[in-house]
Amino acid sequence: MNIEYCSYTEEIIENIESGKVHIFPKSVDKSLAKERYMENLEKNKNGKGPNIFLKQPKFMGLGEFKTNLFLSDEMVLREEKQVIAFYRSLSEKNRKELGVESYYDVIDIAANFLNFFKLLKEYRLTEIKDLRKWQRKIYDTFLDIEKNYIKFLSDKNYTDPTFIIKDENYNPKSLDGYRDIIIYNKIHFTPLEEWIVKKLEADGFTITLKLQMNKEDFCEETLSIKDVNIGEEVSKITKKIEVYTVDDEFTELLKVLDVQKKIRDTDDKNRGVKIFDANNDNYKYNSFFNETRYISDLPIFSLLEGLHKLLSTLEEIDGELALELHTVVDIIKGDEIFKYYKIESEDFDNFKVLVNEGYKYLTKYVIAERLGEENFIYRIFEDIEQMRTYENLKKWTEKLTFSTEQLEKILDGSENVGKYFEALSEIEVIEDLDVVDGWKNFFGYGKTAEGLLKLILKYLEFKEISGEFDPISRKEGLEEIKTTKNKNLLLMNISDSFIPKNKQNTFLFTEQQKKNLGIKGIDEIRLEEKYNLFRAVMTSESTTILAIKNMGSDSSLSPFVEELLGQFKVKSKHLKQPLENYLELIKPNSKMKNIEDGKGMFEGRKPSEMKFEIEELKDPFGVTAYMCDELFNCKYKMYLRYLVKLTREELEVERDLTRREYGNLAHELFEAVLKKIELTRDYSLLEEGGIEIGIVMGVLEELVGSRRLKLPRLNERYYKEIIYKNLADSVGEFFRKISKELRGEKIKRLLIEELLKHDINNKTIDIKGRAKADLIIKTERKDYIVDFKTGNLNERQLDFYSILYAGEADLTEKYIFNVDKGNLEKSKKIKLVKDESGRNKIDPEGKERKLGVLEIELKELLNSGVFERNKTSKCDRCEYLDICKVGELDEIKG
Repeated sequence: MNIEYCSYTEEIIENIESGKVHIFPKSVDKSLAKERYMENLEKNKNGKGPNIFLKQPKFMGLGEFKTNLFLSDEMVLREEKQVIAFYRSLSEKNRKELGVESYYDVIDIAANFLNFFKLLKEYRLTEIKDLRKWQRKIYDTFLDIEKNYIKFLSDKNYTDPTFIIKDENYNPKSLDGYRDIIIYNKIHFTPLEEWIVKKLEADGFTITLKLQMNKEDFCEETLSIKDVNIGEEVSKITKKIEVYTVDDEFTELLKVLDVQKKIRDTDDKNRGVKIFDANNDNYKYNSFFNETRYISDLPIFSLLEGLHKLLSTLEEIDGELALELHTVVDIIKGDEIFKYYKIESEDFDNFKVLVNEGYKYLTKYVIAERLGEENFIYRIFEDIEQMRTYENLKKWTEKLTFSTEQLEKILDGSENVGKYFEALSEIEVIEDLDVVDGWKNFFGYGKTAEGLLKLILKYLEFKEISGEFDPISRKEGLEEIKTTKNKNLLLMNISDSFIPKNKQNTFLFTEQQKKNLGIKGIDEIRLEEKYNLFRAVMTSESTTILAIKNMGSDSSLSPFVEELLGQFKVKSKHLKQPLENYLELIKPNSKMKNIEDGKGMFEGRKPSEMKFEIEELKDPFGVTAYMCDELFNCKYKMYLRYLVKLTREELEVERDLTRREYGNLAHELFEAVLKKIELTRDYSLLEEGGIEIGIVMGVLEELVGSRRLKLPRLNERYYKEIIYKNLADSVGEFFRKISKELRGEKIKRLLIEELLKHDINNKTIDIKGRAKADLIIKTERKDYIVDFKTGNLNERQLDFYSILYAGEADLTEKYIFNVDKGNLEKSKKIKLVKDESGRNKIDPEGKERKLGVLEIELKELLNSGVFERNKTSKCDRCEYLDICKVGELDEIKG
């Protein structure tokens, strides 16, 4: 093989000759060569034309070149078809060893399998020795699968591009008519590639390797790069190198935009800047750059993802199918599903009522009964039932055809319709290839339809569609830098986090084992990365390099760049983004501009006050126990929540048992057990402190059964064996402890969930106190009020109950029973009518003692018509802070 060395000042891909085969490791270089060949034809069309006796040049990528040298009479399977064949070839033993239950369990395994044998073929390795025990186990399993895989393909008259590479399959027929081969800038040859070169030369082909590097940097014996040196002539091309470090990706983006603008303004030939990114796939602000578009970027993909998720929402509860609402609610928030099912606002509001009632599941019967068959959720249910019957790709492609009008909307225009149907046709072909013998055993029991739609989604995800982009704004990966001179180059994210790459494919082999086997290791890969970066910089007139340098993210300049800085005697600069730029970008019309003189924020009012109109309040004005509590904690919060009824509207369904649902279930259990006792008027169980847990569990099971659509099925065993049992035990604990407090008193009656009311006189407006007490035990001597709590304890509420029931806070015995801990605590302080020192608080005239502080607070509130909003430590956790903004002005000034 002849080797030609080109300096960094030369163009290596130029003067493309006819009648020769041109091989390129980079696909972008193949495209560049075609462009330059056509440009030369255009230039010479009026002059000396091409030699008509020579064949047109043949342009090939390296992979294509190698594949075409190994021929077979069998059809070659690729991509998804390979994985399907792999799955079908697995024996029961293989499945058990690999933990495979469905098709989607083998995707990564199949990729490792195929890559492993591709590696063996590339390095012409027939047997691997000296493996560790765990490696030997995987290796032996793969060898076993290889036999089954090859046999399966052979029986079906197929082959695989990896296993077709055999010496006996070598055939240079694809090169007929050509005798000269030129390979461009391939800096490492594998044993297979060396073998191919020798075979071709033996067959009379002349092979030339053109390299853009110094001769001393390449080892002609091993045919691989051994060093990277910057030649003296580089300075003739490289006129300017700028290196900037930044604190974050946002600042980096702003610098990119700045460089673009400056170059556009000064470059009269409008060549712009070419941008390449070491973190191209995962860069945070990729949406700023026009990239290749895929079907997954279109609304139709969001719609199909929504339909796929909906398929998983049907569950069987007591022999009846039910929709799992957590997923459904999450999906219907998406615009495409909302439009697809034509969800009307009235129907949606009716559906929200059921969600807010606590339903976690909905059966078809409940939907029809409560919402009607015209409601969108009923249509979704029927659609899911229908889709679950699809057992082949043909059924799915028929479903996904949609109407012409729908397609134009969800495909962003008619120009993408053809690509979409082309993709559907390609995926449907799988069923015609005899690789699949039905799909029932691929995705698990009852999951066929769901699995097939997922297969379609995976195929569509990276299917390219039409899309125009501005070459000046386009951003690509470092591997896409063409082997040519560049005017202006901008390299992003050139930090040690991304180059050299820290993560290499180390499946099965260690670095030492790779070295022993002659496989390219991490050192060789890093040298290639260094060469590609250096070559790009050394063949560009102007290069701007950006990197994030941040101690918090442990990121700094790439060591390759540090070496470049030394070679070119350039210093890096660190860019700090001024705060004003963030504010200008985020909030260009900020009202904070007048903050210095204290104006414009609350329109002249003090931030500690907020007026309201008494006439806006209902007459009579109802006060509940929770309102009473907020009255003393934060009057403004009470006003917003209970008077204005301002609540955060969020449609959410939790998968697990929420604290509120748990509290409701606990209250219902105590209520049901106590009502059974009240019904019989036999109070001995409470008086003697004994109740059988079996009785309580029976009541609880009835409750759980009646609430089967409102309780989670996820972790159901945990709830039954732990949570529900603890609730039943808590009831027994309450009976034991309340009997001790009764001290032998005979119970006359139980008031359960008793509605309490009391009028409060006020000159401004009639006030009616109302509340519901969990339990009132009436005995011959006293009345006992019990509040069952699963959340925060609140003695003030007990005072409120007592006032409404008996007229004064201290005329009853008050207890809080903590359901979680099983503690029965007696309320000792009367917080509603006494101050912290225990003295009675009465109104200024000293006449109305019954409602004490409560009445005074209400009178002051309503008569003044003003809420004082004083900031406390609780304010930062308040859901109304963004509305109240209490303390905001003082915080800014301070």
